Amino acid sequence: EGDFADTNFTSNVDDLVAAARYIESELGAPQLLVGHSLGGAAVLHAATRLDSVRAVATIGAPAEPSHVLKHIGESREEIERLGEATVLFGGQPFRVKR
Repeated sequence: EGDFADTNFTSNVDDLVAAARYIESELGAPQLLVGHSLGGAAVLHAATRLDSVRAVATIGAPAEPSHVLKHIGESREEIERLGEATVLFGGQPFRVKR
């Protein structure tokens, strides 16, 4: 729910940690996190904040932040100048804010 452009890496990680803590209170602590694409990078970071996690699986996640910056490419100037731009990630358009 919400607008992708209103999120950032930190908010994604915070959401994952909050979801894991809710699951822990209702069902038991999660031991596995799975993330795809940018979510893969987020679960790697979230796992460092969750003692119960024993394994992490990523699917199509960027190996390095520079890979994400490559996709932003020429839109980076537009983001800096206008505060946002549409960027293609995996062939899908996403609005990205500064």
